[in-house]
This record gives sequence, structure tokens and C-alpha cells, in this order.
Amino acid sequence: MSWPMVSLDKLCGIQIGRTPRRANTEYWKDGTEPWVSIADLSRSRVAGETKEKITPFAVKDSGCKIVPANTVLFSFKLSIGKVAISDRPLFTNEAIAALPVLDEEQLDMEFLARALEALDFSEAGQRAVMGKTLNKASLAEIKIPLPPLDEQRRIAGILDAADALRRRRREALALLDTLPGAIFAEMFGDPVEKSPDRRFVPLGAITSKIGSGATPRGGAKVYQGEGTKFIRSMNVRDGTFSEEGMVCIADKAAKQLSNVEVTQDDVFRNITGASVARCCRSNVALSGARVNQHVAIIRPQNPAFTDFIMGTLCHPHMNADLLRIAEAGATRQAITKSEIERLEVPAPTENEAEEYSSRLRAAKGMRDQVSEHYSQLETLFASLQSRAFAGEL
Repeated sequence: MSWPMVSLDKLCGIQIGRTPRRANTEYWKDGTEPWVSIADLSRSRVAGETKEKITPFAVKDSGCKIVPANTVLFSFKLSIGKVAISDRPLFTNEAIAALPVLDEEQLDMEFLARALEALDFSEAGQRAVMGKTLNKASLAEIKIPLPPLDEQRRIAGILDAADALRRRRREALALLDTLPGAIFAEMFGDPVEKSPDRRFVPLGAITSKIGSGATPRGGAKVYQGEGTKFIRSMNVRDGTFSEEGMVCIADKAAKQLSNVEVTQDDVFRNITGASVARCCRSNVALSGARVNQHVAIIRPQNPAFTDFIMGTLCHPHMNADLLRIAEAGATRQAITKSEIERLEVPAPTENEAEEYSSRLRAAKGMRDQVSEHYSQLETLFASLQSRAFAGEL
């Protein structure tokens, strides 16, 4: 089924927001008026609670135009194509266009939002990287399909229902992401707060190795696509290991770094630079790899303690302590081997450490299931979206 393609200027108004001058504190201090930026569109499909607010004086003095509730908001600069709907009267910055529907008997507001979400702005995004963005004139030329009003509402309803399922799965994933920290807190408490019913020991007392590597002579020139994996600080993320940017070094170069050969039970901690707070654990696929001078290997005496050590070092309060230590460095952010060895940590029994690992595996299993279901819902939503605007639903 084919429907007429109609340009936005025939269907809705196009109102561009603005940013009051930052230098004028009277525009921003104790602001009460919601002011939407692209960051607010990224957090939710409904826009209302904003990170920043402007004052009534800013509205009057800067000529900011109010956006009514139940208006589609569309980002057309930098992050092109983000869509939200205002849930209250508000104001926006100059990267966001408000699109009030001209005739509600012709166009359903929810359908407009869903139609804009379905458009592919990837090419426009590439132009934006080169300094070119959409403008009011090009926005006016964007065309969307225009089925009868009843069909618009039916399509919007189907997509809303599918989107609600996605949203619930996202919320479940976010909740499951907090579970490892909750398990750690329940079993071991706060790793930086001394407790009379918990024994603390230096981290060096429960580890067999703490040490960093080096970059082979020649620096980046020795990196290659095959050989021994070479772990750099960019690979160590917050709680996870990233293969992005992974490089290899020749086996001959790896032999010179045999003292920092990785095992599957190691914990990695970035010890220099802006990423000094990041920490994750190793895995089977990384056995035999090497690390550079910005990454420390922390190896437990007993492999049962690997997850516990990572949980301790990734704890927000321990991270804060380590950042304070790093920032006290003479010339740059850095943590030394001796500072890591001296860290006071809770001393669990082997049974406690094993129970912690078991509960983490169970939590990961639940998250993997929800994540798989979420991926399936993403695929379903994309299919529904494609079929909806092709007239095939």
C-alpha cells in the first residue's frame, strides 16, 4: 500500500530553540524553566525533566519561544535524528526543533514522532562530522508518509506497545547491572570502611604477582595483526575487557616480556593516565597475552579470589581512594606497585570468595537471558517499524 509523501512544512510548524548567553548568570542561576538539550533527548523519549533550567528573565531577555506540551522535539545538529515528546511547556537549545502539528485532523502527533524515528539520517550525520548540518530549510523538506488518521493511530499504537516491551527490558538490564555491586555489599560491606567483624589485610598478602609490562622497542611500529596479544589501557574498561583496538606483537618481542604473561585468573588495573581508575578481569582467551606499562597484572594466590579482587578494586569507594592516590603523583596520574600492594582490603575465606563467584555467575546468566530477549525485541521493533511505514502492517 502506498501513501502520499508529505513535507514537514505542510504538516507542522518548525520552531528552533536558542541558548541564552552562558556568561550572564541572571539567565541561569536558580533557573525554573525547563531547557532541553540533546543530552535530555538521549535519556528518554519523553522530555520534561531537564539537566538545566533557565530563568524567566532569560526567556524574556533572550527571546526564547515556549514549546507547548505534547510537541514533537527533533535534534537536527550534531546528534541528528533524536526524537522526544514534550510532557510540559518548555524551551530548547538551537540544536533542537519543535514540530507542533498544524492540523490534528490530518496528522497524529505520536505518528509524527514514530515516522521521524524511522528515517535514516546516517548520511546527514556524516555531513555533520564535516561541519554541515540540517537547517530550518532542509528540515522543512523532509518527507514522511501520510496514511489516513485512523491508520496513523493504529501504527503508532503498535509501535508504542513494542517500544514499551523494549523499555521494560532496558530497565531490567539496568537493574541487573547493579546486582554485582549489591552482592558484594551484602557479603563484604564497604571495602574501604574498617569493620570490627571483618579482618582486613594488604592486597599484597593475597596476591602472588602485581606488576606492569612495557612497550617493545619501536613502539607502535611493532604492533601487528597476528602474534601474541598485547593489552593496553584502552582495552581495560570499567568491569569489562574490550577487544576494540586490540593489537599483537611478534613472539620474539613477547619473550622479552615473559614476566608479564597473562593468565585467565588475573585482574587488570590501569595505573597511569586519565583511565587510571579502570579495572577488569582476564579470561581464557587472554591467557598468554602481555600487558604494556600502563596496565598492572594483579594475580591472586588462589584463583578463587579473582572475582573478589576485581569486585574490591572496582568498588566506587575504592576507586575514589585510588584516584586520590594517583592524583598525588609528582608529574602525572599514576599508581605504583607498592601502593597497590599496601591497599587494605577485606579478607574473605575461600568459601566466601567461591560463593561470591557463584552468585556473580548466576547474575550474569540472568543478565545474558534478558539481554538476548532485548536483542530479539530490537529486531522485532525494527521489522515492525520498516513494515509500518511501507504500508505492510
